[in-house]
Amino acid sequence: MRPYWAIIRDSFHEALVSRVLWILLLLTTLFLLALVPLGFMEQAASFLRDDDFLNRDKLVEKIVAAGKSSQPSPGLRIWELLDDSTRQSLERETKDRFESRMRFGNLVEALQKMIVRRDFYRESDFDKSKLPASARTLYAKGLAKLPDDELARFNRLLLEAAFPDEIAPSGPKQVQVTYFNWELGLPLPVDPSQMFPAINQVLVVALSYLMGVAGVFVAVLVTASMIPQTFEAGSVDLLLSKPVFRSALFLAKFVGGCAFIAINAAYFIGGLWLILGLRFGFWNQRLLLAIPLYLFLFAIYYAVSALAGVLWRNAIVSVVLTVVFWLVCWTLGTATQLVEALSLNGRRFVTVVPAGETLIAVNTQGEVYRWDESEWQKIFVARGENQMPFMLASRLAGPVYDASGERILSFKTGPPGFSPLQAANKLLIGKRQDDWRRAEGVNLPDGAHALLLGPAGEVLIASSQGVSRLEGDSEAKQQDINVFGLHIPLPEKGGRFVSVGPRVQLRPLQSAAMDPQTGVIALFDGHRLLLFARDDKGNYQQSKVLSFETRKPGEVALGGGKLFLALADGEIQTYDLDLKPGEVISTGVSSAPEQAVVSPDGRYLAIVFRNANLWLYDISQQRPSTLSIAGQGDISAVAFAADKMFTADRLTRISQYDLAKDELNRTWQGDMPLAEKIYRYALHPLYTVFPKPGQLNTTVMYVLTSSDAPIGGARFNNQSVAPLKVDIWGPVWSNLAFLAVVLVITCIVVARKDF
Repeated sequence: MRPYWAIIRDSFHEALVSRVLWILLLLTTLFLLALVPLGFMEQAASFLRDDDFLNRDKLVEKIVAAGKSSQPSPGLRIWELLDDSTRQSLERETKDRFESRMRFGNLVEALQKMIVRRDFYRESDFDKSKLPASARTLYAKGLAKLPDDELARFNRLLLEAAFPDEIAPSGPKQVQVTYFNWELGLPLPVDPSQMFPAINQVLVVALSYLMGVAGVFVAVLVTASMIPQTFEAGSVDLLLSKPVFRSALFLAKFVGGCAFIAINAAYFIGGLWLILGLRFGFWNQRLLLAIPLYLFLFAIYYAVSALAGVLWRNAIVSVVLTVVFWLVCWTLGTATQLVEALSLNGRRFVTVVPAGETLIAVNTQGEVYRWDESEWQKIFVARGENQMPFMLASRLAGPVYDASGERILSFKTGPPGFSPLQAANKLLIGKRQDDWRRAEGVNLPDGAHALLLGPAGEVLIASSQGVSRLEGDSEAKQQDINVFGLHIPLPEKGGRFVSVGPRVQLRPLQSAAMDPQTGVIALFDGHRLLLFARDDKGNYQQSKVLSFETRKPGEVALGGGKLFLALADGEIQTYDLDLKPGEVISTGVSSAPEQAVVSPDGRYLAIVFRNANLWLYDISQQRPSTLSIAGQGDISAVAFAADKMFTADRLTRISQYDLAKDELNRTWQGDMPLAEKIYRYALHPLYTVFPKPGQLNTTVMYVLTSSDAPIGGARFNNQSVAPLKVDIWGPVWSNLAFLAVVLVITCIVVARKDF
């Protein structure tokens, strides 16, 4: 072994004397030193964000009304501190969404300035407001003695107490990013512990460019000459004169060549780990696992460079072929992703609706199809419908099947960050007798999130304001009168949604669910979990509420007398109908949930995760189901009907499982278009067997966080969204197989080649 250790040691020495190495180490040191002054400090939370306002119009209305009154009130105090231009904009009514957003933005900016004022609190204005205990504690300290952040916190609590239905309560802490003693940007309205997922996201991006692109490219340039020089005439003769095997000689030189990236990766990532720990208190030992991952990434490219060096013994050829290899990998990966995004994913079924003897499915573009003998036929289309470009198209919530009326019901929502688009506030109806043609019905309540069917067949809407029920004619349209081009709505007649429960004010809902047997409804916005119990008259009363200190992205499901909250870390928290916590179920899937459904009989819980896997749980047996489910890793939807379960995978394939017999008994798959055939039988198999070095960033993200969950919620307004097919370890195994094959080939060439 001594000769091989000597070769490895010489390679280390060759890397250490490289000027490029020392230049990179110097640049890395300067970069790390520049990060040292970066930090954050905890403050008492006072920052107002857009998500904190539950009812903007009502807040403006109250402030304007209070400003016109002489009675002391919180609204009057706010009105007095507003400037004239803001007052005028609030008094001016407008139906233009952009203008409305602008004037409310001015109000938010003014409120943010008010809560830092020491003269904001006036006892006569807030004497009728019930202050929380935290505000009373701050008041007892003496407002004049409070630090600036605690004073702002007190004033923020005043606003929450004065307008409980319009302004949501905030957490106790916020974070201010600093550099030396300078405050960078606005405070972040999060608890310090919530910063760590964001830090992980930034780390993955930084490492992918600094280590995955720049670092590997420079390392290949520096090490490209090592193998060719080793097998030059004279050098190789001296080495082969020793008792060594040629293949072992090459492998020793290859291992030594990896020293360059090992030194840089350890220094850079180790430095980041120390800075994050010392400055932020973020001691994430998983970050150190990125060192061998990026060393593995370099080894893939270096193997190609080494093979070229052995064949041609030219450093320039080695670099060129390595760059060509990188381009081929990048082109193949990009082409696969583009074909999936532009040609395939738009067709993927993300909702399955068993409608009696008819099977209905919805794709990611909101297009609805039904199975017709041997093919999927498009339905639920209105005459003269003009679709927006798919990137900005409104999405479909639902649909649900109303068996009593033999119809499907749905509504459209806008994508995140956009106002609702075409027919976004109308109930959409498709009747079997009309061949499922779509028609518009009554207006929906504000903040509508999901359509539900009650135990008696009543049509319900779960919204951020509570529960509403359809009464009267569902197809009654609201009439209006035209006054100089302005459409003024008249009172609705014939049919409408009416509130059947207490009015609540929630942030935009993440998830809503109903127990089909008892009619109990659960609403979840990430901060609060509310239960509504149904009485004999079909009305709802808020029975229980559970609040969370920090936001919890997740999906809720009800059934079998239990409530299931599936969280982004793959765990499921269970509660009884009094919201008393039960056991925590571990799914063994480190992924965020996209859809959670309980079977009508309350026996099974099915969850579709972000990584396109389905997890089925037997509630009665309290264990995962043993049913073998096809298409794992490509599943995008699940639904139940009686003792049957339906899953969607392979874009447009629906599979039916008989839960009583634990078997697959039917599939529906239409003809594949040419683009899908090329992808499925040519492009995707080639991509599967080809190395995927660029996909290792997904593995790095998983290593850092133990999850593929994104920052933020999974779904928006219950719209149809396809899970991401996240492959954590696939790139590792394919790259490892490629590395082994290339090294074996190179060893064979070295053993047989006459140097």
